[in-house]
Amino acid sequence: MIRFAMNTSKCDTTGHTAAYLQFGRELRTTDDVNHDLRSLIENDNFVAEITPYLKHFARLTPQIRERVEQKQDQRKKYFDKNRRPIYYQPGDKVWVTLHPKSSRSDKRSKKFYPKREGLIS
Repeated sequence: MIRFAMNTSKCDTTGHTAAYLQFGRELRTTDDVNHDLRSLIENDNFVAEITPYLKHFARLTPQIRERVEQKQDQRKKYFDKNRRPIYYQPGDKVWVTLHPKSSRSDKRSKKFYPKREGLIS
């Protein structure tokens, strides 16, 4: 039930549901499936039935991509509003981020190692 709710809710970024982007159609509820005439009538010409969906989705894909890029730009603008660039000069002292690895054979855990080593010029 929760997965169905998540797949049928519209995404703010794309403007469409996850199910629509994945399958090219909205998910059907159990009530829709029980009262659907397509489940009773089988169509032999599947290509003629699916072609309009493919053409529509081919036109829709660039629009979705453009909308995602616009939303990313909006979020970047919002994030960068309170940021200021960092300028380093030769001789400045900085902290260096370490990437320690755990070793079972040496009985070392990265959890207990320092995260940064500092002030290196």
